[in-house]
Formats: sequence, C-alpha cells, structure tokens
Amino acid sequence: MALVVENTDHGIDYVNGIQQWIEEHPGYFTIVVNEKFELNSTDFSGLLQKVQAANADIFLSDAHLPDYITMHRQYTQLGLHHQMISYGARGPEADARKALGDAVNYIFAGIWWSSRLPYPQVKQFVQDYTAFTGHAPDSWYAAPAYEAVRALAAAIEQAGSLDHKAIRDALRQVDLKPSLLPGQELKFQQNGQVKAPFVIVQNKPDGKVDIVYPQDSATGDPVAPIPRS
Repeated sequence: MALVVENTDHGIDYVNGIQQWIEEHPGYFTIVVNEKFELNSTDFSGLLQKVQAANADIFLSDAHLPDYITMHRQYTQLGLHHQMISYGARGPEADARKALGDAVNYIFAGIWWSSRLPYPQVKQFVQDYTAFTGHAPDSWYAAPAYEAVRALAAAIEQAGSLDHKAIRDALRQVDLKPSLLPGQELKFQQNGQVKAPFVIVQNKPDGKVDIVYPQDSATGDPVAPIPRS
C-alpha cells in the first residue's frame, strides 16, 4: 500500500487511521510508501516516482479537489496503475470528470452521504432540495448539514432551553430516525462523534458513479482489480 497525503492535520489523521487498522488486522497490508505533500502543489512527479518504484498494489491519497486533479493527471501521464485507487473523499466530483475524463474511472471515494442512497427520505430530500435551489445536490455536504440542523433543533426542543450546556447534554441523547445518513440513524457516540457508516462509491465508465458500500445500499458491484485501459 502506497500512501501520499496532504501535510495537514486531516492528512495525518488519515494515515494514523490506516496504520491503526493495519495494527488491529495484521497480515492484510504493508505500507511501502508514506509521503506528504503541501496543499496546492503543482508537481507531484517526485512522489509519484517513489510510488511507481515501490510497486504497491493499492494507492491511497488524502487530497483536496485541486490536488486530486493535479496529482491524478500526473499519475496518468506517468502510466501508473494499481489494483485500487482512492483519494479519500475525492473522486466523483463533476469538476474532476470534466478535467480528467475517463482517467477518473474506477477511483474509489469514501464520503458521508450520497443522493443515490435508496431511502425514501433521501429521494424526498433530493426533490425538496432541487425545488428550493433549482438544482440537485452536487456533493455530499447538503444532507449532513441539514441533518446537523435537525439534530440541533431536536436537542433544543428536548432541553427546553437555550442554555448551551443543556443543549450539549441533550445532543448526547439525540437519536434521529429515519435519518438521511447511511444507516438511516443519527446519534452520537460517547466521544461525541456521529455513529454512521461511510458511503463508498466508485466511478464507472460513461460518467456513472455507483455506491458499493454499505451493501444494503449498493447500486452496483465494486470493480477491483482496476482493469488496465
């Protein structure tokens, strides 16, 4: 596994999470490249040459959209190929497809929501959002933001007060069902984080994007190893 991540707290957390999973599941993966880059970089050739020399099976990066587009363009120009590729939450954006065309085919992305989730409440949300804004949700941001406001409103109602401590305590008890989030439930764990699975999507030819995880929400099968073009 080759890791090339942005030199930010987010990138470091990304690597730490992968390393923790590897330690907890020995025998599956070995990290053969672990490199960082600065945001808004223009030349990834040196890092990608290290990736190429390592002959890894999987290439993982954590990148903002501009770096994803630049890096993957150079990845393609160098003729690199891996059995699986992911740029973290990047992958299905229309801007990337416009800039890179078929080069984005088969890239996996881990996101927090998709308008393709097969829940009635998601279908209704997309209809309402489109009617209100004039366009369908173009990313995963809209629905989690909407659910965050719903959770806050529920906590304020439960607290019966605008006191911030009372609202915080009430948020610990929030349990929204059915939610727009994957798993159809929004509640918080003891550490304050939302408990919900990621949505794993994969770009497919002809501009298609499939949900491949969770399995009960899948709109298509994952394709791996990635075929050579």
